[in-house]
Amino acid sequence: MSVLRPNNSGGWGFAIFRVICILTVVVMTSRAEASSIDVSFGVNTIHLNSDNMNEENDFISIEYSVDNSDWGYIASKFVNSYENNTVALGMSYDIVTYDIIELDLLLGVMKGYKEEDLGDVICPLGEESDLCWFIAPRIIIPIYKNNYFEIKVSSLLLGDALSTSVGLEYKF
Repeated sequence: MSVLRPNNSGGWGFAIFRVICILTVVVMTSRAEASSIDVSFGVNTIHLNSDNMNEENDFISIEYSVDNSDWGYIASKFVNSYENNTVALGMSYDIVTYDIIELDLLLGVMKGYKEEDLGDVICPLGEESDLCWFIAPRIIIPIYKNNYFEIKVSSLLLGDALSTSVGLEYKF
């Protein structure tokens, strides 16, 4: 199956990410509850306290949320600050919405960083593993909204990297 074959555009991590995205869409869209799928693309990353870091992240994420719940599920792929392909799986939790601005928290696990990059608290499995925890606050501001679609800009802070993305949310 060609979707699982590693290639020069991201290797196994990106292939696994594609499979997870496809399964997420198939399984989650079959639920009876009102839900939404959000696909976001990274446009900019700025490192607040570091120089010579990668700021072209090739970020893409897919997020699934159920109405009447503060929780969502997120899968993302990006090139991290150290220029390593990274995949992240986690959850989002809506903390507060004020007028049109939403503040939420992302938390989960990511593959692509090393203990030497982030420290042993964030990467507790040691030097030989590239699995690490992530926790990141995110602000979301809608640009356009109707009953079925929403275009939005979001910014999240992961370590000292401030990343901005543009997303399209489909509500069904």
